[in-house]
Amino acid sequence: MTNKSLQTLLIKPSSADCDLNCSYCFYLDKAALYPIEKANRISENVLEELVKQAMFKSDQSIGMVWQGGEPTLMGLNFFKRIIELQLRHGKNITIANILKTNSLLLNAKWADFLAEYHFLVGISIDCPQHVHDNFRKDKAGKGTWERVFRNTKLLLERKIAVNSLTCVTNYSAKYPEEIYGFLYRIGFNNMQFIPVVETDKEDMDKVADFSASAKEFDFNAKF
Repeated sequence: MTNKSLQTLLIKPSSADCDLNCSYCFYLDKAALYPIEKANRISENVLEELVKQAMFKSDQSIGMVWQGGEPTLMGLNFFKRIIELQLRHGKNITIANILKTNSLLLNAKWADFLAEYHFLVGISIDCPQHVHDNFRKDKAGKGTWERVFRNTKLLLERKIAVNSLTCVTNYSAKYPEEIYGFLYRIGFNNMQFIPVVETDKEDMDKVADFSASAKEFDFNAKF
């Protein structure tokens, strides 16, 4: 049997930890599996071993996807450490880093770093504002649109490679032209639309009220 090289690796360094409280999130409650605060965060030793083995198992190139929860909760220094370890253990290997983020913690220092090391950044954004703030609220129950939009513009202005990660719910499915047009106008050339279909927590035989049906997700029927 021929051993295949490792091409892509998905890492959740902060597990389910997140600074948002999106009402359609399927993953937030997994944080309860770790009753000790930050016990689910990846350690320095595990991070180095992960990078070392990933480089060993790859051939000439590898993509490393940093996801959550919210991976930026690990801090900018954590991601600088990732680059150090990749350079140490990944000589002669082309490495593509992909960060998937809600963008709340991004700022100019983050933008400088992401630009310097050519990260691809997937931004979770359900736009325009009335769509985004309908589900994507912070821990205080406040909408996050203004902060997400501000930080998205920061990355776009820096010419950082970005793509939009937009959830499609029973609400947002009503506004396909508005959503697409908004994303395009603010500068997204690459967009990903993700159907939200979750089980109702009170009745496991039903889907949650916010779920998009197959008919609602059929954008072609709306154009």
